[in-house]
Amino acid sequence: MERDEEIIEDQQDGSLESILEEDAGAPQKIVGDVNPMALDFHPTQNNCVVGWIDGSISFHLYEASSTVKLFDLSYHTSSCRVALFSTEGNRIFTGSADKSLAAVDVETQKLLFRKTAAHKDGINAMIIQDSNIITGDDDGTIKVWDIRQQKETHIWKLDDYVSDFALVPGTNTLLAASGDCTLSVLNTRSGKTQAQAESADELLSLLLMRDGTRVVCGTQQGLLEVWNYGSWEDSIEKVRGHPESVNTMVKIDEETLCSGSSDGMLRLINIEVDGRTPSRCIGPIGDLANDFPIEVIKVSHDKQFLGSCAHDNTVHFVNIGFLFEQDEEGEMDTENKEEEKEDKNGGMDEDEEEEEEEVVVQEKRQPKPKGGFFSGLN
Repeated sequence: MERDEEIIEDQQDGSLESILEEDAGAPQKIVGDVNPMALDFHPTQNNCVVGWIDGSISFHLYEASSTVKLFDLSYHTSSCRVALFSTEGNRIFTGSADKSLAAVDVETQKLLFRKTAAHKDGINAMIIQDSNIITGDDDGTIKVWDIRQQKETHIWKLDDYVSDFALVPGTNTLLAASGDCTLSVLNTRSGKTQAQAESADELLSLLLMRDGTRVVCGTQQGLLEVWNYGSWEDSIEKVRGHPESVNTMVKIDEETLCSGSSDGMLRLINIEVDGRTPSRCIGPIGDLANDFPIEVIKVSHDKQFLGSCAHDNTVHFVNIGFLFEQDEEGEMDTENKEEEKEDKNGGMDEDEEEEEEEVVVQEKRQPKPKGGFFSGLN
């Protein structure tokens, strides 16, 4: 653990600290009487839904400096562990530790359906695929549900709890991470298991990165295990940098993810693909949760805000929009550079000018960093 802390300390960059200023143009945090367990942002509007450990959900309007609760509902009898907006944003689907699956109409605030015995154990994971909902529970059961008919179409059984899902775009392939130390590749149309990768640790979180060529799983011991998609026999690397479990991850761009850990820290991770440079923990970007475990992190529809749920009864928001602006504005205008150069050359003699020109030429020959707004950080 000491070695992991050294890695984090070495790779932390001071320029990232402003990400965690919650009052710097970020929505006001949502404080509840109990712990938040689920969070999702509306796909097109400035709304979010929060699932709470008492089984209730709350629906909010957020802006750059404020958050307003528009309504809340209670229909689960135990913790609301997952809450997701439909693709159109007009419905909210929820899964609970009480084993039930439900849907709410956002406009009318009416309960559309609640299947009380959707699973034999508490629902722990959920993802939406077209007209299907896919759910996973504490006992390792995965079900595909036809939303229109409100009935299951396929079932798989793993050996331990289902922790997270990811869908492969443009296919019927579902990836499922589990506490039984496996990563399963499932076909949601045929109901068949296509492949299964094994780890030495419980898999808690899951992301597809690098345009679908890399599969990244967060583990109980704090490593990020990376597979080359389609090659499931062995993972290709294990990324250090988390002293405790990696409970949740969200994609920032194709090469950068943000992780939430049991130590309460948010961290940025760079996932490499060229086979020469290893993936790495860029560093921690702060402790919003005051050392409480982070359960969920999500990014808003416009990539302006990051929201996180932690065991401090609070949903925190931070402004991350400037990171994308920094990437777009990172290169100064060429004309301005030339003007600055001319001003600097005003008091130089000819030898100094030639020396300066040589330096400029050498700088221009340096290879340009790969894409992504963190590619220039070392």
